[in-house]
Amino acid sequence: MWKRSHRVMQEAGADGGAGGGDTGADGSAGSEGAPAAAPEAAAPAAPAGSLLKQGEGATEALPQEFIPDKFRVTKDDGTFDLDASARKLADNYAHLEKRLGTGDVPPKEVGEYKIEPPEAMGDYKAGEDPTMQGFLADAHKAGLTQGQLDVVMKHYFQAVPQLAGAFQQVDQQQATEQLQQVWGKDQKEFQRHAGLAHTATSAAIERAGLTMEQVEQAGLGNNPVFLRMMSALGAEFQEDTAPGKSSFRTFGEDDVQQLMLSDAYKNPRHPEHEKVSAQVRGYYERKHGTQAAA
Repeated sequence: MWKRSHRVMQEAGADGGAGGGDTGADGSAGSEGAPAAAPEAAAPAAPAGSLLKQGEGATEALPQEFIPDKFRVTKDDGTFDLDASARKLADNYAHLEKRLGTGDVPPKEVGEYKIEPPEAMGDYKAGEDPTMQGFLADAHKAGLTQGQLDVVMKHYFQAVPQLAGAFQQVDQQQATEQLQQVWGKDQKEFQRHAGLAHTATSAAIERAGLTMEQVEQAGLGNNPVFLRMMSALGAEFQEDTAPGKSSFRTFGEDDVQQLMLSDAYKNPRHPEHEKVSAQVRGYYERKHGTQAAA
């Protein structure tokens, strides 16, 4: 605000009195009789707390407003230390960057994750595996980046064979305990039943056009119910071995009875006696573990 001011010029007379005319002893007009002019009143000053004054510099942000409270540093005199605060903020950002990485963020959609299984897993497709898709959905909710997922899957695929072996061992042990209740705990007798199961399974997959590996992958190798059925059928098959190939044919109770009624079985001097006797003996050993009475 500006204030008006009037400069009153005073000129000293020869006798030291006020200039501009003589005055008498009683302060009346001088010799010329003109009254003295009254001084003009000064304009009032603007209030110290005006709104206009408060607006001064309001559009300029203070330096500390750009720094979060927990990173602000003050000097010994209590004033804000911009340099120290900026260094503290920068150090925290660098630490955070090391923890989270730079530029690697989770994909927008679960389907954007990329899974690369090892060659040993063959034609495995993660997109067709419900269990894997459920895991990826949880990983996306947890905020895993592609880089973090790669590390997880690397160690997962390395552990799969060991985990599968451990589970298979547990299944085999459980199956053994269940089958021992039926086949007995004698090791030789147990192996006989296992051999019958293998013979019957081999005959079945030969006719079905399957492989033993497919049977194992289906989980039948340690399935107690399947093994008991195959063991019961095993004695009904006889393996015919030819050069470079083995095949199976049925050889049941009726076949054995016919052999036992034949002259080749009854007559020790018959040229086929040893062969026929071995067939009969082998059938009963496979089925009962004992030889038929002569």
